Amino acid sequence: MTVHTAPGTGRATAVGPAARPAVAVAPVQAHDPVSDTTRLLLRLIAAGQERERQHLCDAFHDGPIQDLTAVLLTCAAVRRTLDGPAAEKLAAVETQLRDAITTLQLPAPAFRAGSDASKILTTALTNRVRGTLARELETVLDVDEAPPSRAEIAEVLSAVQLLLLESDPWRPARRASVTVRSGPDGVTLTLCASPDPCSATSLDAAHDAVARAGRLRRVAAIVGARITEEQPGGSWRASLSWPRRTPPPITQGRLDVPRPS
Repeated sequence: MTVHTAPGTGRATAVGPAARPAVAVAPVQAHDPVSDTTRLLLRLIAAGQERERQHLCDAFHDGPIQDLTAVLLTCAAVRRTLDGPAAEKLAAVETQLRDAITTLQLPAPAFRAGSDASKILTTALTNRVRGTLARELETVLDVDEAPPSRAEIAEVLSAVQLLLLESDPWRPARRASVTVRSGPDGVTLTLCASPDPCSATSLDAAHDAVARAGRLRRVAAIVGARITEEQPGGSWRASLSWPRRTPPPITQGRLDVPRPS
C-alpha cells in the first residue's frame, strides 16, 4: 500500500494495490498540553463553584432576605401611623434594612440558560476574581466569532483562579488582566498580574519571590501554561493555548444544562 500526503493539507490518502477507493485520513489534531483528567478536574472546579453560588443565592433568598423584608414591611406599616421625629427614625431604620437586603442579594451564577460565552466569562470573572483574587481586574474578550464551549470556558476560569491563588495564597494581586481569545483551532488565555505592594516590602521578600516562582511553576505544569516574570517577585504573565477537542468534551451536567434563569 502506498501513502501519499498532499503538500500543505495534512491529509493522507491510502491507495490499495487493486485500485481500491482512496481512504481519507483526518488531520492529526494539535498537541494538547493538558491531559483529559486535568481538564475534567478544571471543569468540575467550575461546576462546584456554580453549585455553591446557586445554593447561597437560594439560602439567602429563602432565609435572611425574606426575614428582613418582613421586618421592613412591618416598620413601614408602623411608620405610617406615626408623625414627627419618631416617623423619621423609623424611616432611617427602613433604609438600613433595604441596604442589608441589597447586600445579601448575591450575583446570580454565571452559567445561566441563554447566556453566551462573553456573558458567562464576564460574570464569572467578576464574581470569582475581582476583589477575591485581584483588587483591580481588566478583561479583554475576543470570543464572538468562534465562541468557546461551556467546557472550555470552565477550564479557562479554573486555570485563571488557580494561577492567581498560587501566586499569593494570602493576598489578592494588586491588578490582573485577563485576555481570552477563541478561534476555530482553540482557546488562548493570557493572564498578567501585579502583586500586592506588601509583598515587595516584606522582610522575607526574597524568600517569598522564590517560593512564588515554585508555586507558579507547579500550577503551570498542571494547566499547560508558560510563565514569565519581569523580575523575581514582580509582575508576571501566564500564557496558555488549548486546542479545540473534536468532539467537544462533556462539560458537567450543571454547566451544560443549567437551571433556567
